[in-house]
Parts: sequence; structure tokens; C-alpha cells
Amino acid sequence: NPSGEADVTLSGRHIVRHNILHKCGQAGIAGQRWNSYSHIHDNIIEQINYRNEFGGYETAGIKFHHATGSLIEHNFIHDVSSTEGFSGHGIWIDFKNRDIRITRNVLYRVSGISIYMEANWGGPFSIDNNIIFGNLNKSSSSRDEVWAHNLMVDTRMEWEDQTFGDRPPVDNARWLNNVFAGQGLEAAPKRNTFVMNDNLFLAGAQPSWQDQDSLVSQFDPIAKLSVDDSGVTLIYQWPTAKLSERKTQPAHSDHVGMPLESMDGVQLNILQDFFGQPFAEKQPMFGPFADPAPGHNQVNVFSFPDNYSQMKPANTMLGHFNIEKDLYLANFDSKTDADDIHSVAGVATMLRDPRFAGVEFHAVAG
Repeated sequence: NPSGEADVTLSGRHIVRHNILHKCGQAGIAGQRWNSYSHIHDNIIEQINYRNEFGGYETAGIKFHHATGSLIEHNFIHDVSSTEGFSGHGIWIDFKNRDIRITRNVLYRVSGISIYMEANWGGPFSIDNNIIFGNLNKSSSSRDEVWAHNLMVDTRMEWEDQTFGDRPPVDNARWLNNVFAGQGLEAAPKRNTFVMNDNLFLAGAQPSWQDQDSLVSQFDPIAKLSVDDSGVTLIYQWPTAKLSERKTQPAHSDHVGMPLESMDGVQLNILQDFFGQPFAEKQPMFGPFADPAPGHNQVNVFSFPDNYSQMKPANTMLGHFNIEKDLYLANFDSKTDADDIHSVAGVATMLRDPRFAGVEFHAVAG
């Protein structure tokens, strides 16, 4: 029974790595109960729900329920679509997961929530060294989260206390050593067990109501991702001397204030950056990079396999249609029968595809 109780001594421990999950329907990778102690790493997960066929509560790049001790590491997740505002999330850790680590992932153009922690209260949960562009992250009725050394660009944060079932309010979370650009922790609820310190807020991002040791600057990192057939490049500006010299406290169990463990039960201290380089022992740098250079930086954050472009289906659907100048004219019979209804439905489905978002069209019957 895939929805029944799973014996963690006899199930799980899967390795899912080096896959290209392209144009999937509802989800790229999904697991429930039988996915504990698994390692999901170095996958390309792209164009999920690309036809906008699925709404509801299961659409995501990665969707986990009831997992214990799993590691989601260094995946590139992009272009996840939502249908009429429902789901379409990047990484969705949903309901009674325990001891999950989400690290070194790159999330981009996710129409829903980039990282969504929902109804998990058996932590700790470590969300560290991720690079997240756009929209939002969210925590709903989850506890014992540690968000550390992430880079979040124009990504707001939301919290929610769900009031159904046995779900508790959000509580006992840590936000340490992160970089926020454009949007920050302004909307944080007042919880005595929240700790939000040693973060860097740039380009209009603001700290939370209780943040005491963070740094705020109007400096704009002008961060962007460049994606081509070779991989993903992060391009950004890093502050000069005064901001660069301001360091943080290390994100280990003593400073975090809660025990952190890896998937095999070994104590976890977030002492290495996105590339595996050690942070400074006493005063690590803000964000996911141990030693960014002041000024212009350009770094590869995800490499594609050599045959990546050949492995994807050719994108020739638009042909020679010029979106900027051409008009798509659909002409249907004035006396409709079954095949005409099918044609109307086919055209409507095609125009819902994100690749046709900019197409001007006009439909007539007769």
C-alpha cells in the first residue's frame, strides 16, 4: 500500500541523480512514506505542468510527504507552472516530514512557491546554500526550520497558521546568514521562538521586527541567472569593502540553538558553502559563497551534460510565426459537429501553453 505506513528499516534509501525530467505533467519527483533516507541530487527538473493541466495540491518540481532523513541537494528546478493559482511549487515538503535537508539547489521561474514547508513539526529542517529567484518561499504550520546562507532575489517570505486538522502554528525557526535582495523578512509574525539575525538585506529588502544584528543597505546586486546549453551562470555584483568585511556567526548547532543532523544521523553543521568550500570558522560570509569578490562576479552554479540540448525535444512548434507581428486566425464551421468541437478544444489547449503566451489570436465561426 503506497499510502500506508512504511517500515523505515525496509523501505526508502533511494538515490535519484543525474536525471533530466523535462515536460512532466503533475510533478517531477514525488514520494510518500516510502521515500525516507533518500538522496535526490544533481537533477534537472524543468517545464513541470507545462500544459497547465493540473491544479489541486500535488503539482511541484519535487513533492514529498511523510519522509524522514532525506537530502535534496543541487538540483536545478525551473519553469514550474500553476493552474489558476493552485500549487505549481518548486520544492514542496508537505505533511509530517522529519529531518529533511534542502541544500545547494537553484530555483528559477517557479510560478507558485519556490520552497514550501507545510505541516512539518518533527525537525530540524535545514534549508541552506540555495539560490532562489523570484516569487516567494512559505512556511505553513511548520516548526524547527533553519534557513541559512541562502541567496534570495526578489523572493518574499510568507507564514501561515493552518487551522484544520491537528496542525500547529508556525514556531521555532531560525533565519541566519542569508542574503535578501528586493524583498526580505518584513512580514514575519511575532513569535518568541523565531531567531532572525546576521542576514544581509539589499536593494530595498527589509529585516523582521526582531532582527538585531543584520545589515541593511540600498546596494543593488543586480543579480540574474543566465541559462544556455552548457548550464546556469549566476551574475551579480557584491558590495565593496564596508559591507564585505561585515561577517556573521557560524551556523552550527551551538549557535543555531537546536540540534542539526544529517540524513545518516551525524551532527550537521553548515560550515561549507554552495561549492563545498569552507566558510570562515568564526565569521563566515553572508549568503552561499564563502569568499565573493567585491564588484562583478560570474559563477557557474549548475552544469548541464554535454548532450543536454540533444536530449530535449526540438522546440519547433512556433515555426516561422512571428509573435511580434503575426496574428493567429482560427476559423471554425458555422454549423458545428463533433470534429469542430474537438478543433476548438485543441486550439484552446494549445494557446494555454506558456510558449504561446504572447500570441495574438482571433477566432471566428462561419
